[in-house]
Amino acid sequence: MARITQVQKLENQKNYDNIVLNLFLAEGHEALTYARIAQEIGISLTTLQGYYPSTRAIRSVLHEHMLSIVIDSLDFSSEALFIQSWQAALDNEQFRYVIKLMFFHASQIKNPEQFNLSSNGEFREKMFDSFGNDSVRILEIVVGRSMFYLTNFK
Repeated sequence: MARITQVQKLENQKNYDNIVLNLFLAEGHEALTYARIAQEIGISLTTLQGYYPSTRAIRSVLHEHMLSIVIDSLDFSSEALFIQSWQAALDNEQFRYVIKLMFFHASQIKNPEQFNLSSNGEFREKMFDSFGNDSVRILEIVVGRSMFYLTNFK
């Protein structure tokens, strides 16, 4: 079997990352199995694992895009508008996929300090710039409401 150049591998990685992102945006994190991704790309599982040695590597493709989906969906101008915009964003499929992945990721960790879906703390900074010490309380409200929304507990 012919080996590919480093340039080709980087080009493949970029294309594969786009396929992973598009699959997530269309169907959520549940679709991001090795078998499904390999099928979408049209490569073997072994080849795919050379690009994504772990599920963490697959999810890392999403982080930057997840942050923009969340931030672009929210109004940080006041607490009431933030909560209202979060609730409205839950009606957006891609926003829900991000929140579901956040809950899934949180359920997989052993220690709370391991939980970090932020991209260089940008969301945290935006929250603290907008709401100061009330940030945690506000996030507790919207994350709790998200859990109820996603589990159809109304």
